[in-house]
Amino acid sequence: ELQNLFGHSAWQGCQSAGRRHVSGQEVIKDSRFWVPLILSYTGARRAEISGLLDDDIAHIEGIPCFHIRSNAYRGIKGEGGEIEKSRIIPVHPHLIQLGLLDHAIPTQSSPTGLLFPDILPQARSKPRNSQPAKAVKIGEALDDFWRKSLCITLDGKPRKLCMHSLRHYVNHQMIHAPDVHEVTRFDLLGHVESGDAAQSINTHVARKHAAIASLRRVF
Repeated sequence: ELQNLFGHSAWQGCQSAGRRHVSGQEVIKDSRFWVPLILSYTGARRAEISGLLDDDIAHIEGIPCFHIRSNAYRGIKGEGGEIEKSRIIPVHPHLIQLGLLDHAIPTQSSPTGLLFPDILPQARSKPRNSQPAKAVKIGEALDDFWRKSLCITLDGKPRKLCMHSLRHYVNHQMIHAPDVHEVTRFDLLGHVESGDAAQSINTHVARKHAAIASLRRVF
């Protein structure tokens, strides 16, 4: 399914930024290109990647890594609502090959500091009767593009997949990978389980890098 999905024109060549679902010669490397790819190679949450700052990609112990941490645009929380500590996720080799590290050069980024400034959320509606406008979650602007991509490549999206399905995919792959320890998986995915000793352990970056690199290329 992932290979079918990333065989779509948005990643293999489209006509233009406004016609990503039509095959062509243009590969437009903005949020619509990068965010789903990064999710499929990290297991992170949509908002965590959509809200990355350009300096949230850095070399740690000689390995390019994402630093998932709270900033002015979004926090980080577990699925149960508990606040998580920041975490380090090595960058998959395929993302490096595709040029992500060049994309993250601060001098090329927006004044916002966001790695993907094109999806900076706006209010859904104007304030009425002095009531504040309803906020849009960062990354939500990708939903329509993602749903259409799924429908086109997966024959109408029969399993009702969503962007969060990529997190489940990475988790599933690591559960069944014989060389990925549970502690490493917890540390990479930011799983917080009350009473579990694993949450207090930080895995060495090299071990986490091996786990991330074990994920198969999606194209």
